[in-house]
Amino acid sequence: MGPEWGFLINGLIQVLGIIRTNRHQERELTDRALISIYAASNETRFYLQSLQRGKERNLEKENSLSHLWVNASTCIRHFDPDLARRCMLKGEYWKNPDQWTVAEINDARIGLNDVFKAAKDILLCE
Repeated sequence: MGPEWGFLINGLIQVLGIIRTNRHQERELTDRALISIYAASNETRFYLQSLQRGKERNLEKENSLSHLWVNASTCIRHFDPDLARRCMLKGEYWKNPDQWTVAEINDARIGLNDVFKAAKDILLCE
């Protein structure tokens, strides 16, 4: 083997290292995105359960939910633009839930179970 083979092998090793690093970074970003969606989903579930138990609406909590969903949208945008759009709409929903009809929620596919299932599908494809 001549010196050109050593050069090619070193180049290949560097490329493989870059690919491995990029995959690791992509997995970390995906994990952060999924965690943000699960956090928003769980907080939303807890809040909805409290409402079902008779607690009054909490505008501060609804504002917090809006921020969680917008954050989730930002985190997932590189991996699933449709889910990012839906999370953003869910954030808009929580700014003023009274402005949304059930039909609009269904048409936008922002129901909690719909969004959670989409995130779960991403997790299962990893």
